[in-house]
Amino acid sequence: MNKRLPTSAAVQENVDVTVVVPAYNAERFIERTLRTIITQRGVNFEVIVVNDGSTDGTEDVARSVLDLPQNSAAFSRIIRTENSGVSSARNMGLISARGEYVIFFDSDDLMSEDCLSSVYMKARDMHADVLAFGFDVVDWSGQIISRFEDRYQYLSKPTDGRTVLLLMMKNKTWLWTGSVLYNTLFLRKHMLRYQSGATNGEDVEFTMKALFVAEQVAFKEQSLTKSVIRTRSASRISDYRHFHTVGSLRRLRKFLEARGAQKEIMEMMDNNLIPRAYVGAIANLALGGFPSRRLVKLLNIKIISEQIRKYEGQSMKDRLVKELLMHFPDLYFSYLRYRGKRL
Repeated sequence: MNKRLPTSAAVQENVDVTVVVPAYNAERFIERTLRTIITQRGVNFEVIVVNDGSTDGTEDVARSVLDLPQNSAAFSRIIRTENSGVSSARNMGLISARGEYVIFFDSDDLMSEDCLSSVYMKARDMHADVLAFGFDVVDWSGQIISRFEDRYQYLSKPTDGRTVLLLMMKNKTWLWTGSVLYNTLFLRKHMLRYQSGATNGEDVEFTMKALFVAEQVAFKEQSLTKSVIRTRSASRISDYRHFHTVGSLRRLRKFLEARGAQKEIMEMMDNNLIPRAYVGAIANLALGGFPSRRLVKLLNIKIISEQIRKYEGQSMKDRLVKELLMHFPDLYFSYLRYRGKRL
């Protein structure tokens, strides 16, 4: 029997997986997302939609889907909050989660059939703190832009989180928000939360913190979710919020340093991840149409110019980008805008 519960309901029933779906003004796409979640089989799961102060019909659309007879979730809830951003919405879902495991799923992404049952069984079998699996990047029509297997590698055996963290830092593998199952007690034990107010980079910060403290990380060697790229997504916004990624990585660095992270991890932070965040912020501003003269002024700010000089990169392309930013920024910005128009 499917149960619709208010936020405050106290229910003494086991739940295998909680799916947390933060949603802000998502009425155009949340129905498609929720339909891929509510039809999951073979696992006792709950769905928590956190309506982050939407001003459109997001909540009505979500409620209509959750009320469908096809909804296989043991529990379905909508939590309504004032608009505080995706990080706060995810945290609210985590606080309310009853599941042994939890997954955070954005309101426009898609879940493959039997995704939850297969990853839950693997996580239980491996006693995993963190269970990662593959994902594909697709456009709105479902056309595949990139496959996980073409860019990243799976780990065939369970291992400690720090090993996976280094592989992620080196871009050998990747844990996307919608392709990670976390043990709920593990997250609560380590008091892991998304950084409230952050709009870029908060997902990587959370994932990498979790990996660093995880004792057992396992992989399901299969792509089971789809990350949907929309042209009007937050990454296309042309303002200084792109530098939130820098803040996220600097918080991550403090977290790692305080816990005695090994030299290789700290060097990756200092010479690659943090400098790359500055490069990425500048690139995203250019893609969003930020004027070149203002971008050049940013490049002349001491901390930004120092970070770009420190950037080691991991490929010839990275090193080329560094040289262009240092010596031919206008040429680089023109290339980015040309590429952006073709996407």
